[in-house]
Amino acid sequence: MIRKSLPEIFWKRLSDPRVIFLATSDKNQPKIRPVTLIGFERRLFVHSYKETAKIKQMKKNPRVEFCLFMGKSAPLDKRCARVRCSAKVIDDKEIKVKLLEQIDFIKCYNQSPDDPDYFLIELKPLKWWLT
Repeated sequence: MIRKSLPEIFWKRLSDPRVIFLATSDKNQPKIRPVTLIGFERRLFVHSYKETAKIKQMKKNPRVEFCLFMGKSAPLDKRCARVRCSAKVIDDKEIKVKLLEQIDFIKCYNQSPDDPDYFLIELKPLKWWLT
């Protein structure tokens, strides 16, 4: 079943940053990689650096999908959520400051919201499935 708004259980799984498998495309070829998904203030973010392939690919084609493992306690046919999103690189200093203050792993990569290599990608969910 295809749904548009993300369920509460999805947001609960994101109380801490989680590894997801994010798919972009490059010249009609899917590209998938593990990244850390941050659920913050009911918005979805991925931390990145400026010159990564995923940033370049998302600027050309903002349509992405990711897969999130929902946990062993979920029914066998509902253990993964696939989410189709629109991706956008954002430069919101207020969000960068909040994430630096509250998400420990970002501090390992960036010390300041003004770091020119500190990039955030916002993922706006369009549809999701449990698989």
